[in-house]
Amino acid sequence: MAKNEKEAAELFRQRLATIKERFAQRTHGHLPEPVSRMLEQHHGKFADENVLGVLDTTTTSIEENYERLLALVE
Repeated sequence: MAKNEKEAAELFRQRLATIKERFAQRTHGHLPEPVSRMLEQHHGKFADENVLGVLDTTTTSIEENYERLLALVE
């Protein structure tokens, strides 16, 4: 597939604060500093990817995201 063609159907996006909060839940309420730095470093890494659309899981409900994905495969 050519570099400028659509390589992924949808990109899932979350705010950095939400990602950190969810990781902290998985690490018993404490987010280790190295993990925090890693998340900061990699957040937004795919923002410029050529995709059909973006699903923001911070602001969009699961139902809305599901409907959008379902529409792509129909």
